[in-house]
Amino acid sequence: MHRDPEDWISLRERAWRYASITLLVCGGIFILGCLLGSTGSVSGVEFSPDRISHRSFQYFAWCGIPVTPKVTREWRSPTDEFLHAHGFAPNADVANPRWHFVKGMAPGVRGWSGEAKPMCKAIGCWSRSDEWIKWSEANPELAQAVWPQVVEWARDRRYHEVQCLLEFTDLKQANSVEDVEASIADAVECAQH
Repeated sequence: MHRDPEDWISLRERAWRYASITLLVCGGIFILGCLLGSTGSVSGVEFSPDRISHRSFQYFAWCGIPVTPKVTREWRSPTDEFLHAHGFAPNADVANPRWHFVKGMAPGVRGWSGEAKPMCKAIGCWSRSDEWIKWSEANPELAQAVWPQVVEWARDRRYHEVQCLLEFTDLKQANSVEDVEASIADAVECAQH
């Protein structure tokens, strides 16, 4: 089949038009997505109440949609290490642990936080604060009453109770197990408000 040279020109022109229109539409969608959606690296921290440990995560998102696999790294804060070393975190080798969001950063977002943040902030998970470790070492009998309760609350997702106990009660001034039990009761009441 023989074509007239003019037909080839019109075929080239049509192909060029279609390619140009396709390129403009795709480019426009890409630029609009970059302007309207959050595009870039997303990172954050999660806490596992089952393992009493943390993990950092990072992935790349385009228009708010993850486009790379989530890369994670598990780690323990000094308080996590203390709880494991002193036997306050039993049965921590869970095959499929739960991970609860603590905090994160994404393009266009100043930062956001999750349900585990109040507890992690109170304990000093990422600030490397050893305040509660020092308190526990100075008060081992009282620590025996505090940490099992903290771990139980964490495993039950009762993070606000932990925050109330460590930040809003008189726990630091406790002199006896009875004082600790009173602080625990105060923390339960505090978390309900």
